[in-house]
Amino acid sequence: MSDRLEELRRQRELQKEHLEWLDRQIAELEGIMPSDEDATPPVLEDAPSPAPSSSEDIMGQFRQAPESIQKHTRTGCLIYFILAMAVVAAGFALFYLRERARRGP
Repeated sequence: MSDRLEELRRQRELQKEHLEWLDRQIAELEGIMPSDEDATPPVLEDAPSPAPSSSEDIMGQFRQAPESIQKHTRTGCLIYFILAMAVVAAGFALFYLRERARRGP
C-alpha cells in the first residue's frame, strides 16, 4: 500500500473522529444525552493548519500609506494623459500626411 493511500485513510479516520465528537457536543447542548466523553476535540496530527488570523490582520498586510496611494494615482493619471495626447497627436499627424499625399506636392 502506498504512503499516500495510508495518509489519506488516516486523515479520513481523523475527520470521522472529529465529526463524531461534534455530534456528541451538539447532542449534549441539545440535552439529548449526557457527555461521557472528554470535552476536548480530537487533535488532527500532522495536518497543515494556517495560523488563525482576523480579516484586519490580512488587510493590514496590504495596507499602504495614503500619501503613497495619492502619489501612485497622480503618476498613473499623468502617464495616461501623456499617452492619450500622443495618440491624438499621432492621429492628427497621420491625417495631415494622408491629406498632403492625396492633394499632391
